[in-house]
Amino acid sequence: MEERLINYENQIQNLIHERTNLLEEIQKHTSSPFQTTDHEKSTDEKLLKINTKLKRALQTFKDKIHRIVTDRPDLFTDVGEETSERLDHLIVTVDCQAVQIDLLKTERDELEKHLRSQIVELQSSLDACRYQIENERQIKTQQLVNATPPSDDISRSMIENYEKQIHQLQQKLSHNDEERSLLRERLNEVELEFRKTLDDRQSTTNMYE
Repeated sequence: MEERLINYENQIQNLIHERTNLLEEIQKHTSSPFQTTDHEKSTDEKLLKINTKLKRALQTFKDKIHRIVTDRPDLFTDVGEETSERLDHLIVTVDCQAVQIDLLKTERDELEKHLRSQIVELQSSLDACRYQIENERQIKTQQLVNATPPSDDISRSMIENYEKQIHQLQQKLSHNDEERSLLRERLNEVELEFRKTLDDRQSTTNMYE
């Protein structure tokens, strides 16, 4: 949108420059009483065409600015009614939004990197816990099978102790799973917020075009 506004400004400046040249030419020929009528007529026609183009370009430019003001009056609080003042304010607003979007994107990238690192760490801890649980379960099972005393002499407290340890490891594993799920939810929230920001920016840009 900013490029289009700059393009409109350039077109207007070119038309003004061309009009100025024609006015100078008219002034030059007016000061000389011996110029032909045909030449004066041709110059007047050129000037009329330039004035028409200039007025059309100015009106188009003003209409676009007015449409933006009508659609989004909140963007022009405490801004005068002059088209040039509104244009300057609009360009500053667009620049500020672009900076904010860049900052949000940077923050989002940093947060995503941090969350992914935490997920990797939790995944490693989770795998280690699973390995430990499985390993201890196999060891304790083998100990029970190879125990010298008869099965009815195995200490009940020992079995309960084993079961307690296994239960604790399972709780730790469950806790790690919950933390991993929370981290994934946070990452999804960040991604949704970033996408919403991009959609808002696109909607604003489309509105200005």
